[in-house]
Amino acid sequence: MVLGTATLSEEDSVQRLANAYRRAALKVKGMPIYNPTVAVEAVGFREHEGRQVGVIVTPWFMNLAVLPCAADMKVWAAGGSVRLVFPSGAYDFVVSNLEDVGLIGACSLFSTMFEFTDHEAAQLAAQTVADAVFEAEQPAPGPWYRAGSCWAADPQSLACRALRWPSVEPLPLVRATTAGQSSRERSRP
Repeated sequence: MVLGTATLSEEDSVQRLANAYRRAALKVKGMPIYNPTVAVEAVGFREHEGRQVGVIVTPWFMNLAVLPCAADMKVWAAGGSVRLVFPSGAYDFVVSNLEDVGLIGACSLFSTMFEFTDHEAAQLAAQTVADAVFEAEQPAPGPWYRAGSCWAADPQSLACRALRWPSVEPLPLVRATTAGQSSRERSRP
């Protein structure tokens, strides 16, 4: 190997990120924000447009994290923010410079981790988010219909037909106005 030509593999970069937070955990341990039932772990990281994207779980926070590609390194600045687009939508990331890692983008998911009773619950939530980021954004649902106690987006849905309600009427939609008041608008099928 020629000195200066070696590059970190994507897996090494993610491992370095997790290790940086493991070292930080030693300093945070015992503080009121620290959940001792949760460990540091990088969950669901995968490549997207040259970047490594996944969820970093720590005993004090959970973030959607992005390790920048080479082009990002030229324009990202610590303390700034970037908006990145994924199949599920666009998200804002705060850029920071993490010791022994370099620039990273972070989008906060949980500011403290006391919602989680154990690491497995945090891990499941992290994997769910990591997968959801790469699922296509769903279009806004159309009007909802009511037939008795049955609610459905499609008035001919199996649930409504199974209940054999004779009539189906659209649910009134409530929309906010600029004055903060709401106005009712009836949706037509």
